[in-house]
Amino acid sequence: MSLDSSPSVAKAIVISEARQRRRSRSMVALAVLCAVAGSVAGITFPAPTSAAPYSGAELKSAEGSQEVRVRELREQEITQLRIALGRRLAKNRRADLYFRLAEIYVEAYRAAFLLEGRAHEKRLERGKSDKYIDRSHSRPFLSAGIKACNEVLKIGIGRGKLDQIYYFLGFSYSELGDRKKSADNFRNLVQRFPASPFASEAYRELGEDSFSRGDFRKAQAYYEMAVKRSTADDLPRTLHKLAWSYYRTKQYGRAVGTLKQAVEASGKSGEKFLSLREESLRDMAVFMTESGQVDEAIAYFQDVAGDKSFYPGVLEKLGKQYERNVEPAKATQVYESLLKTQPDSEAAFRVRVKLVDLDLRRGHYQNALKRLQGDLKDGGEEETRVAAQNLRAMIRRTATEHHEKFRKKSNRSELEISEAYYQAYLQHFLAKDDPRNETPEIRMYLAEVKRELGKSGDASALYRQVLDSRDQRYAKEAGALWTSSLAEAIRDNAKNGQKKSGKEPSELEKEYVQASDRLQEALSGTVEAREAALKAAQVFGGYSETHPEAIKRSRKIIESWPKTPQALVAARLWLQIVSDHLPQGAAIAKAESSRIDDLVETLGALRANEALLVADKETGRGKLKAQLEEQEERIRIWRIARNEEDKDYASAGKGYEALAASASRRDFAEKAFGSAVAAYLRAGDVDSLERTLQAWVKRFPGATGAAEHARLAATTLLIQGKQDQSARIFERIAKELQDPESLETAARIWEAMPDVARAERAWKNYLASFPKAKGRWKAALTLGLLQQALGKDVEARKSFELCAQGPDQYESLCRIRIAELFLKNKDQAHAQALLRKVALRKNSKSDPSSAYVAYARYQLADWVESGTRFEKLELPEAVLKRAMNERLGFLEPLSRAYMSAVEAGGPWAVAALGKLASWAMQFAHDVDAISPPASYNAEAITQFRKNLETISTPLRKKAIVTWSDGYANAVAAEALSPALPELADHLADTRIQVPGRAQGPQGKFRIAGLAADGGEIGKEKAFENVRGKLLGNPRDADAWVDYGNLLWGDGKSQLAKLAYERALSLNPKNPAALNNRAVVELSGTGQEDWIRAAEASQLLLEALKQEPFYIPAKFNRASLLNYYRLFSKARPLWEQVIAKDSSGDAHQGLAVALQGLGETSNAISEFRKAAEKGASSSDFTAVYHEAARHSWGGVDGAEECLDRLEDLDKKTLHGFEKRSVEHLLGICTLWKKKK
Repeated sequence: MSLDSSPSVAKAIVISEARQRRRSRSMVALAVLCAVAGSVAGITFPAPTSAAPYSGAELKSAEGSQEVRVRELREQEITQLRIALGRRLAKNRRADLYFRLAEIYVEAYRAAFLLEGRAHEKRLERGKSDKYIDRSHSRPFLSAGIKACNEVLKIGIGRGKLDQIYYFLGFSYSELGDRKKSADNFRNLVQRFPASPFASEAYRELGEDSFSRGDFRKAQAYYEMAVKRSTADDLPRTLHKLAWSYYRTKQYGRAVGTLKQAVEASGKSGEKFLSLREESLRDMAVFMTESGQVDEAIAYFQDVAGDKSFYPGVLEKLGKQYERNVEPAKATQVYESLLKTQPDSEAAFRVRVKLVDLDLRRGHYQNALKRLQGDLKDGGEEETRVAAQNLRAMIRRTATEHHEKFRKKSNRSELEISEAYYQAYLQHFLAKDDPRNETPEIRMYLAEVKRELGKSGDASALYRQVLDSRDQRYAKEAGALWTSSLAEAIRDNAKNGQKKSGKEPSELEKEYVQASDRLQEALSGTVEAREAALKAAQVFGGYSETHPEAIKRSRKIIESWPKTPQALVAARLWLQIVSDHLPQGAAIAKAESSRIDDLVETLGALRANEALLVADKETGRGKLKAQLEEQEERIRIWRIARNEEDKDYASAGKGYEALAASASRRDFAEKAFGSAVAAYLRAGDVDSLERTLQAWVKRFPGATGAAEHARLAATTLLIQGKQDQSARIFERIAKELQDPESLETAARIWEAMPDVARAERAWKNYLASFPKAKGRWKAALTLGLLQQALGKDVEARKSFELCAQGPDQYESLCRIRIAELFLKNKDQAHAQALLRKVALRKNSKSDPSSAYVAYARYQLADWVESGTRFEKLELPEAVLKRAMNERLGFLEPLSRAYMSAVEAGGPWAVAALGKLASWAMQFAHDVDAISPPASYNAEAITQFRKNLETISTPLRKKAIVTWSDGYANAVAAEALSPALPELADHLADTRIQVPGRAQGPQGKFRIAGLAADGGEIGKEKAFENVRGKLLGNPRDADAWVDYGNLLWGDGKSQLAKLAYERALSLNPKNPAALNNRAVVELSGTGQEDWIRAAEASQLLLEALKQEPFYIPAKFNRASLLNYYRLFSKARPLWEQVIAKDSSGDAHQGLAVALQGLGETSNAISEFRKAAEKGASSSDFTAVYHEAARHSWGGVDGAEECLDRLEDLDKKTLHGFEKRSVEHLLGICTLWKKKK
């Protein structure tokens, strides 16, 4: 540790006297040179007038009459010199004139300097504040000198005086506070003029600069150079600063040696360096103490100072100074050195006390305690006695202060300090002398600390000592704390792994019981005595072998002091011991009757003690009452458990229901309600189940437990196939808990059963009860569709109107539904008005409602087309021309109307292109049907027909191109348009290769998971197994899929849909649930419904997104695409399916796609493979496609086409199958007629 130099502590950094000497004659000569150079170089010097803050009047008042005359003469002479010098060239300037002018400026500077000092003193005399002398009047001469010297350096007067110029610049910049420029000029001086008489002072100034910046190594080097060049006048101060440089770089030996030289050199100069010598001696004390040379220091100071007390005196003062400067580490080091000088004296003891104080202030608590070893004086000089008292007070204060700090901040380290100092206070002070009887008090404090530190055994011993002392102040508290510390010791043993034997108390616990009994004897009838009795009972209560003793002691406490808190605790302990002999939780059912009887007897005894129960009510906050009720509830639970064990679930339910009604604690009551619901569910008593739920919600509105149990019960009933009862519970949940989702579930269950009346009522209730539910728009749509199916058109319209208030897609769809109702009721005007509102919507093709917009625009265009009538195309020419113009004029608005649907995109954009093409084709047919004039011969008729073809042929080509565009758009967008089969047939009629004449079958879809008929184990067993899985885990998504499959196989498609949606709610990524949900959507007429088909397509795409190799989803998606004749999209899917599943249906599906793509031979090959794999050769797919291939022969194949179609039962055909067969029959019949 180094001792920093400090202005107030043994440090007198020498203030150089050189700045006084700078005003020596050599300095005057230098100033003269610079001033002259500045004036000659054209530098403007400030006028020697007063500068703020001293006014001209203040300066003038300080100037004597003689000084005024001298100043006036000086100013006149300066003027004459300037005039003279201004007439001469620079080369002819004479040195004596330069120096004379410089001398005058220096004199002016010195005169101004003195005037400023006098003005300052006069201000002070007048009582004005003027902390510093203002130099703004004299300093400009200093700045002018710097400018002059810099100009001299530029023009180069001569090297002989440049060292003086650099010195003056270094000095001037230093005075102005610019240390960097000052150091630069001093450095130039010593580098360029090392032999200059100014070099010594320059080196010293450079050393001062480095020292002030903390660069002590560099300062050392500069001071060493200065020492080599110093004169006797400069040497002492330079040596002093060099010694400090050594000290700061931890070269303590060199520092001491150099400082000795400084002391010696100062002594040779008489009184001139007397103060420096004294300062050096004080610094020597610091240096030698720092380097551990205490003995040498004693001898040195005795020799040099002539007084052996000088060194101790310096050290004592130094130590005190360090204390005042709040530098305890340095003070400690100094005092320890001082201690060595007189180790056995009273002074040494006082120093030890100071060292203890310093250690404590620095937080060196162990060091302070070590200093207590040895003789602690308590007599002698007054100062020594005071020190002894202070030491005693410090030790006690340290213990109590850190004890208090722990109480406030709970820092364990504070406890450890407090422990050590309490022990030291007892050992070193109270053990020798305790006039104020502090020992019991300190032992109490120390015991508390020991307890906090986990030293319960030590604390117990201390408390026992205080109790044995019979000190009236602390004996009672000590006794209580003694037992408490023993209890803590017991707990500590448990924490440290010392387990109970399980039979009887440990030795420590037995000691605790003895202490408690002893405390009772000593403090009979007091609260402490009762507490001790209770704690002893609690110890015995911890071991099975001593339970009888614990009960015995508890009963004694209750009998002796029934109205006390201890009696209440004892009662609870007794009750706890008896109840612990019974199995916990559900195992209570297995409890022996004798144990139940013991509990009943205990409850009776406690209930009979009126004083005890009154105390529990008044002071015990009813805790005992609550425990009694809890045990009485356990008895009831035991009886319920016996009912459950006997499978009497109805009785168990009633027991739980009664238990819930009587329970005061909410958590227990809700648990009982839940058990009652479960019991009634197992008993199949839905009425009681509903009653229990109603009571539960009425007692605890908004109870989440009730909702959970109710949903579980409803779900369980649904799993068990009790759909009606399940729906009832869901409806009850919605009513009691205001849960819209439950009511939606109930409505859908009834709709699926089907019980449409109750479903309609539920949907109506949903919309009335939950007007802000997020599913209200869908609910309104569902209700409208249900009412429409029931023929309730008026109510359906109202439901659709509510739905139309929803987001864009609902608004558009539901307006379309209303329009359909108006059309059904022959009100085309209202229907058109609604569709126009939808058609006017502006949206992009990515907008979910764009398909509805396209549909509305398509229907409006179709009405325009179907509602327009034209004259027949026939001669005479005027009629023909008028009829032709009618059609041509209509074509533009018709195209515009259909193209607006095309712009919206989707399925109806495809249909719009199909209608435009069909209109153009019909126009061509009408043109060709124009009859020639009756007067035309055969040649004229032929020419007439050719002329007509020039009109009809472009129309036909345009129709074909438009059909082709429509089909291409459908393929590109995978638009499942109801118009696609007709559009594709028209293209096939034109003998275009793609799409060829082909049609996917209806309804050939696969469900994933368990077979719908249950597979090998049969449907009944499969239902049993799946229901068992779901009852065990209602969150098993795969089991819900299998349950849906069995319901599907049972013909309950809507219930199956519910099951699949339940699976998706548990796992939205379940591919089987997604696939099967799509199959349900496509069932019945769903395959032709463009809305349901689009939804199913998205479900299948999502299934494949989750599992790209999922064969059922690939199969179904390929089947759907075949059905809508998007063969190029279906083909790769069929090929992927066949790679994993080479079934007849898969080969047949690929064959349909290939025929639709014009690959006839490959299609025939796949049909053959399908037959080999078991596919029927007489179903729609085989018969239709064979007939279609015959039709490719036109007239020649017409008869075979018709013969093959006769093999089909037309009554079994539906949807696109029926439409395709009817179209093919028409074509083949037409060709047959042509034959």
